[in-house]
Amino acid sequence: MFLIGVIMDKTISLLRFLRQLSYEKDKTISNLDELDFYMYLDDLPKNSTYIATGGPEDEFILRIKRPFSSKSAEDRRIQDLYLKFLKLFYIIQNESEDLDLYIANAILTSSSESDINYPVFTKRINISMDPKKQIIELKNSNVASDLNVKLLSKISNVNPMELKRISDELRQNYYNPISSKESSAFMRGIAKRLHAEGQVVEDYTADYKLTPVTLIDRNVIILAPKTSAATTTFDRAIAFYEADRKSPIISQISGDAVIHEEETKPLDFGLFTKEYNSEQLNILKSSYANTVTLVDGPPGSGKTHTVANIIGHYLAEGKRILVLSKKKKALRVLKNMIDPAFNGLVVSRIMDSNDDINETLYYINEFISNHTTLEMEAKAKKLAGERADILSRMEETKSTILNILETEGLPIYYDDEKLTPIEAAKFVVDNYEYMSLIPGSIKNTAFPFDKDELDYLYNSNKEVSFEEEKALDKNLPDINELLTPSQFEEVLANLDRLEFESLKYKPLAPAGTELTDDGVKVMGEILTTYGDYDELYTDLEALKSYIDLPEWQQNAIRAGLNIIDNKQYKELSRLSMEVDRFRAANIETLTGKSMDYPKIARADIIEELGILEEIYSKKDKPGTFDMLFKKNRKLVMDEFKINGEPIRSKKDVSDAIVLMNYDVLIDELKSVYDELIASKEGEPFDDYFKNKDFIFQKLEELYAFKDLYMRVHHRLTEILPAKIINKLGPVSENPSSEILAYLSTDIYNLLKLMNLYNKEVLTQRKKLDTNAELLSSTDEIEIINALKNDTLNKKLIQYSEDYAEYEAMSRRIAIAKKRLQLLKRLDIAPSWKEFLDRRFGIHGEREVPDHIETAWKVKILDEEVSKIIKNPYEKMRKMLSWYRKSIIENNREYARTLSWYHFLKRMDENPEIRQTLKGLELTYKKIGKGTGRDAKELKAKADDLLREAQGYVPCWIMTIDDCIDNVALKQYFDLTIVDEASQADILSLPIVYTSPKIIAIGDDKQTTPLYANIGIDRVKNLRAASLSEDFPNYHLMDLTTSLYDILKASFPSFLLKEQFRSVPEIIEYSNKLSYDGKILPLRDTNDTTIKPALKLVHVDGVREGDINQVEADKILEIIKEILADPAYDGKTIGVISLLGDAQAKLIDDMMIEQIDIIDYDNRKLMAGTPVDFQGDERDIILLSMVDSPQDKPLRLMSEGGEDLNKKRYNVAFSRARDQEILVTSLRQKDLKTGDLRQFTIEYFEETHENYHKNHTLTAFEEEIKAELERAGFEVQTNHSAGKYPLPLVVKEPKVAVMAHSASMKPDRDKLNTELETTLTLERVGWKLAHIRESKYIYDPKTAIDELVENINNRR
Repeated sequence: MFLIGVIMDKTISLLRFLRQLSYEKDKTISNLDELDFYMYLDDLPKNSTYIATGGPEDEFILRIKRPFSSKSAEDRRIQDLYLKFLKLFYIIQNESEDLDLYIANAILTSSSESDINYPVFTKRINISMDPKKQIIELKNSNVASDLNVKLLSKISNVNPMELKRISDELRQNYYNPISSKESSAFMRGIAKRLHAEGQVVEDYTADYKLTPVTLIDRNVIILAPKTSAATTTFDRAIAFYEADRKSPIISQISGDAVIHEEETKPLDFGLFTKEYNSEQLNILKSSYANTVTLVDGPPGSGKTHTVANIIGHYLAEGKRILVLSKKKKALRVLKNMIDPAFNGLVVSRIMDSNDDINETLYYINEFISNHTTLEMEAKAKKLAGERADILSRMEETKSTILNILETEGLPIYYDDEKLTPIEAAKFVVDNYEYMSLIPGSIKNTAFPFDKDELDYLYNSNKEVSFEEEKALDKNLPDINELLTPSQFEEVLANLDRLEFESLKYKPLAPAGTELTDDGVKVMGEILTTYGDYDELYTDLEALKSYIDLPEWQQNAIRAGLNIIDNKQYKELSRLSMEVDRFRAANIETLTGKSMDYPKIARADIIEELGILEEIYSKKDKPGTFDMLFKKNRKLVMDEFKINGEPIRSKKDVSDAIVLMNYDVLIDELKSVYDELIASKEGEPFDDYFKNKDFIFQKLEELYAFKDLYMRVHHRLTEILPAKIINKLGPVSENPSSEILAYLSTDIYNLLKLMNLYNKEVLTQRKKLDTNAELLSSTDEIEIINALKNDTLNKKLIQYSEDYAEYEAMSRRIAIAKKRLQLLKRLDIAPSWKEFLDRRFGIHGEREVPDHIETAWKVKILDEEVSKIIKNPYEKMRKMLSWYRKSIIENNREYARTLSWYHFLKRMDENPEIRQTLKGLELTYKKIGKGTGRDAKELKAKADDLLREAQGYVPCWIMTIDDCIDNVALKQYFDLTIVDEASQADILSLPIVYTSPKIIAIGDDKQTTPLYANIGIDRVKNLRAASLSEDFPNYHLMDLTTSLYDILKASFPSFLLKEQFRSVPEIIEYSNKLSYDGKILPLRDTNDTTIKPALKLVHVDGVREGDINQVEADKILEIIKEILADPAYDGKTIGVISLLGDAQAKLIDDMMIEQIDIIDYDNRKLMAGTPVDFQGDERDIILLSMVDSPQDKPLRLMSEGGEDLNKKRYNVAFSRARDQEILVTSLRQKDLKTGDLRQFTIEYFEETHENYHKNHTLTAFEEEIKAELERAGFEVQTNHSAGKYPLPLVVKEPKVAVMAHSASMKPDRDKLNTELETTLTLERVGWKLAHIRESKYIYDPKTAIDELVENINNRR
């Protein structure tokens, strides 16, 4: 690229004009009352549980929680405050490109400038909202504090150099405006440095004298316009110009020079990581050939998708890319659209935190720690080879598909007869019954015989046998070595019996047991042994009694195996015997007696009973002295009862002692019994004496289990392989019920099976194998093969017959030498020849089959038609779709690999990159929350490192304003991409200094910038003073002209035609209004259940000012209905006012106040003007026309100056994806012809049900529709995707059926166009299934079966 031109005086004039415009646009606010919102922190309610404030080092500055009660005045006050900040939150969220929220201090007032009352010490802050907890927080951002130099400059005698020094000091020291000792000291210092009489007022309520510089130390939250460094950037651009560093783009815009583009290497194929179309390829090619590439992107045309693809391609080339947009919203969408494969290579500056930068740096450092340049280079070469192969195969497949489609129209010849494929197919179908008369394939020649020759050939079938012809030179087996029929019968009988017995055992043997020719196969091992296992069978049977035992019996086994301690079992036995002895010794006392005793320790009772026994042995009853102070004794005397009677004698005491000791003994026994048996699924202790003999007998049996199990385990180890034995587990462990069942059933039956099968079955089979082996000496004699097959298939009767025939043949073999001459002529039909030679079927009879000549013609035509039908069309279509997906997947990995290769290569060439990136990551970690002792120094170092790092990360995403302030004329890239360029004004031109190539994407049919802070007359005066009237497009040089408009005036553009966002009924409005029908809608009307797409709601509203309350109320009513309707679940909602922002503000306030904030947030509710919604979209859009009827016809709303009204309406009516609801107080009769509103109402009143023109189904399509309906599918007709008709669409699964009619004979170009159309449909999400008419006529069932299968596979 180089310039052809003259002295560039117009360029410098333009730069100076723009510099002055930027200066005046950056309005200096001098009084808080000029703002829409400000609030002093000290005005907030004190001591409220709902409000908390923080200092400069705290996590938050302000936190407000919404009270759920409105009973008290204080609650209502905080409710109102919460709503104010909630509205503020959504203002920031939706208008963050123009406004910012600040915490401010040092409110400047001046005795010399009485109108000044505005803070000069500010810091941007962030606002967040938790809709569930209903908490709003204001937090510090990572952006440095700022000094309002412009406002301070208004004060007389303030030194500009001192202002600069203070501003630098502020940024270097990271002072925070939140009131603190540090901030107060800073403010006192600057007050004195700015003016000798400068002062800081800490108590604004006290009396103080105003001086030229008085700063009030009072924190205030302000919503203020963003400040810009654009003026400084234009100063730098002018300096560049004067230093002969000129921008070719600005020079061409100014008319000082023309860019002469150098030829570049043509680009055949883009490295796109997402689906793409030819438009995107053309844009990419243009970006190589041209300095500026402009892309017209109508609403929903995939602009962001296009940008993401271009970014991926240029990253793969190792280029550095800058991506810009006026609004953060568009950049957020773009960041999410960029393929995740480029994580670490793309960083976003659209957040006020360093989170994205930190994440990027972490990813980079992680990647470079684990990968090398050589590794990436090798991988890239491998992927390049795969990519070339896929592209080559894809082109080959396309060519094959076109060849197949071309073949559908070529004629078929039979002798001198010429037929179309359809005629040939019909002849084959009509005479198909004769085709089987001639077997196999034949060559396309005349019929080879006349009638006499044919008669002779068939008559000879019975004159000589095939065997007699072939057996002369063959080595036949000796019949004396073969099994005789009686021997054969005996072997078969033995085998039947033995194999039947084997089947009895096999299902019960271990799972997967197989019977092979070599033996029984278990767990992959062949077992060939057998033997005497009778004792083992008995032991295995015995194991059954140990299966599924209660837990107490299992534990007894474990005790017997010494797996668990058996002390308790011994204790149980001891206690049982002791109880038995005690019962025997005291049976008389224990029989028929019950007792009740006091609630004291039983040991104390027994002790007292012993004492009482001594007392009773000496006297009749205890005396007073015996009972004195003896509480327990008294209780025993009073409360111990035998059969309800108290103790009154020595015998009673003796009986009581026996009963108590027995009770203690029983408790001890019960305790051990419960622990070992009752709690382990055994009988309760209540039944102990009834079950005692059974229990102890059972325990003895269980202890003996060990010997049985060890014996079985040892014996099986001798017989079976380790794999099976290992499954049983160690012999020392208690086998589970599953193992015991496995042994007693699976292993038992396996042993039975081994004895039967290995010993007897295989012996009998060996006899048959030997017989079959003898009969394998030749396979060319039919009777020998028959005997062999009889042997292998165990056919006794057939064996006897064939044995007799072979016995006869063995005695007589004649020589046959006939027929050879005529059969030789059938070399052109080898299968027919073989059938005659071998006397198969009808070709072994004496009579010639009827219609044999017709069969010859059918065979020839069938083979020709089959060549067409059997062409793998459907397979090729699937392969082509697969290749297209594969190339995207390959591109993604290839582009990622190349991108990292270039990055690593740059790092190898410059080791400082690694040091900088790692240093920055570690610095951010050290900074943490930024409250440490070294935080300021670390932040300063981080800023330095970040400036360096910007030069290393390949792709940066930021707003145009951020670029102009921080990047333009400072950082340089290989390519700059500007999204939504039509939203940026001409003051954005400095972005052209960021790189030698620009791709700008916009739409001059949508809204362009509005005047900001400068009146139109002032702009005209500045323009007249700065630019000559012969300046190119002189009249466009103002703040309503977009950056895109200015570029388009000098450079050509491409149009993105495909539209994906809206259903066709919605986007067709814009297509008619603004795009002359050039937009190609590709979204299916039926892919949403929300119907209708367009809804017109008339109300009797009245416009008052710029507000229509009735329309607002109706919109709120509709929104509430939508929120309550399950059909709209998850759908996002927007409201657009078609007349100013007053109506939008009213509706937004109503929504915030009347709709649950969670719904408001989740449904992305927002009310705004078309300008607010440009670049945005919602599922559902409601529009308020605001205007209402008047006594006289309303003033005509034309397209407006510079098509302003038309652009606003284009934007407004293209934001919805699924549904648009127009709420209006107007009707067509209220408006004049040509009124934009009348056009709109008329469009909404039209019927859009038959949006697409009806397509008359062909006869073939009608047949296919009927076939599919018979197969159970619901088939819809007259679908389309934009201009592409889809005559047949299966509803579920949703598949478009492409019925290719053989009657069409298009040329190759037309076929290629049709193929590209189907590929486009697949790319935009349609699932296709194909059927060809020729195949359907030839084999309708198979064709329909395949079609049905293809449809079902699309589910």
